[in-house]
Amino acid sequence: MGRTTGRSPADTRRDILAAAAAALVQKGRSASLSDIANGAGVTKGGLLYHFGSKDELLAALARDLFASYDRLLQSMLDPDDDEPGRLCRAYIRSSFVPWSPSEPGFMDHIVLSALMIEPHVAEITNEFTVRLDEQLLDDGLPADVVDLIVAAADGASMQPLWWTEAPVERRAELEQRLLAMTVVH
Repeated sequence: MGRTTGRSPADTRRDILAAAAAALVQKGRSASLSDIANGAGVTKGGLLYHFGSKDELLAALARDLFASYDRLLQSMLDPDDDEPGRLCRAYIRSSFVPWSPSEPGFMDHIVLSALMIEPHVAEITNEFTVRLDEQLLDDGLPADVVDLIVAAADGASMQPLWWTEAPVERRAELEQRLLAMTVVH
């Protein structure tokens, strides 16, 4: 397939990243550069022009997914909240955003899981996690409270993968209990 006319380089890169994510969901790590190029509507050479190798493409995809999560986390910050634990509360809210196979964010979890076996992606993940952990620990709450909140929120965020019929009321109650833990008395 040839390059779509009128598409900017940034649009092409976004299309390639979206095609890479879709290919990883469909074929896992065995997705080829040709599969990804076809999905993006570019030639394999065009793909390699934007991303020099499959490793570079997968690293860019991981960074893109983490940037997307950063945007979600920032959108969950309450602009009127200036109390300790503000970022932790946003983290909790981001972990309880409803998602299902019909929601765009659902595939992000699956794609990141598929990418985690790549050593260079594991390094990117570690850098992201260390930075986020530092920010959460610098949010004004005791470290043991932050650790508990992060563990519970992470578990809750992945719950739809293994317990698709989780009662909405129970999830909402858990979210409120975790939010309550962030209030400094």
